[in-house]
Amino acid sequence: MIKVFYESDSFSIIAANHPTLGTRSLYCHHTNTQQFLPLLFTENETNFQKLFGVKNTSSYVKDAFHDYLIHQRQDAINPHRIGTKFAAHYELSINACESACPCLGCFEYL
Repeated sequence: MIKVFYESDSFSIIAANHPTLGTRSLYCHHTNTQQFLPLLFTENETNFQKLFGVKNTSSYVKDAFHDYLIHQRQDAINPHRIGTKFAAHYELSINACESACPCLGCFEYL
């Protein structure tokens, strides 16, 4: 399970717990232009509604990030900010011939 462990104005820490691998954490530094870093959560479940026209077993399915970002569906991601899939939504403006790199760091445990 993945969830928010800690948040501040400048960074967020996401914790993932696994029965065999233990706890791993991801440090996500907010950019200078982005005070609020949206943290997106969903489940690693197939979207049966989209593929086969039958009811989904979960409200939050694999293509939630696409639905949230492309179709602006706020209800696609888990509002409780917990799940088996996670993404930090960085918004970066990058000019031609430039590059940008979000500051991320992994920790074995907290």
